[in-house]
Amino acid sequence: MKRVKVGIVGLVVVALFLGIALTGVLAQQEKYPTRPVTIICPWKPGGAAEIAARIMAKYLEPILGQRVDVVCKTGGTGATGTTFVKNSKADGYTLIQAFIGPFAQVPLYLGDKCPYDPLKDFYPLGQYSDEPVVMLAKKEKPWDTIKDFIMDAKNHPGKYKCGAGGSLSLHAIFASELFRKAGVDVKIVPYPGCLAGVPDLLGGDLDIISGNYTGLALYPDLKALGVFANKRDPLMPNVPTIKELGYDVEAVSTWAGYAVRSETPDYIKEKLVTAIRKVATSKEFKDEMWKKIKVRVVYRNPVEFYKLWEDSLRVMEGPVKRLIEAQKKK
Repeated sequence: MKRVKVGIVGLVVVALFLGIALTGVLAQQEKYPTRPVTIICPWKPGGAAEIAARIMAKYLEPILGQRVDVVCKTGGTGATGTTFVKNSKADGYTLIQAFIGPFAQVPLYLGDKCPYDPLKDFYPLGQYSDEPVVMLAKKEKPWDTIKDFIMDAKNHPGKYKCGAGGSLSLHAIFASELFRKAGVDVKIVPYPGCLAGVPDLLGGDLDIISGNYTGLALYPDLKALGVFANKRDPLMPNVPTIKELGYDVEAVSTWAGYAVRSETPDYIKEKLVTAIRKVATSKEFKDEMWKKIKVRVVYRNPVEFYKLWEDSLRVMEGPVKRLIEAQKKK
């Protein structure tokens, strides 16, 4: 993928959000939406992503005055659903549930073969979640931190296995980066999702998992060994960061939000931005997200969310390049 420093979309994001690109009378005269709106979830049905989309849809409906449907289009580490929206009409009736995987790892991995460029083809409507990657193990294990595990792994090369999402997931890439920098031989075992391997972890087929806080909240038999973040997480104040433990792995969280095609008319973008901000900052939405899927809501406006897209591409560029090189050697 050809890198874009900011480009036209970035300028439009700033201009629109600051109120420079106003649509005046047209925004008041145009009617939107006049029919159901669809959210495309790029992950499998029944997972936390789809549940989050359905919660958002429920709260958007009374604001937009139309039904909001959720459709899962899976495949390609989220690229299939993202490409579908990129190829849809730029009329505001098809939104993409935007995740770091298809918006950073996939474009970097595929390069010019990627069917979309997130910085050019999509406009950020707002972010709703932000979760750092966490290394998890069973409470009964002797390791108190990931440093303890790494020291053990050095004495037992090839013995241990670490579960993670697909090979292009942030969880798998960060785990690989950590083990590479620590100089240990730990096998990464990919799963359909970052927590899909928890049953194997609890059953003893895995030793640790690169996951997130949701795993701790849902499984009381797990403990956190370290978190990939620039500072300790408020939900896990006693869990040290990977950098605190001496491993220089630059961190970016797993994030999610919503986006629409960049060519969508400004007055439609304005309405969608306002609606998503209203939902994502509401107590009802935050409470339901926590109750149903243990996701902490973190809202960022379009300007902040777009910058996060750029930062994620920058941080992930090196790790993805090393992943590609490692695969070529196999």
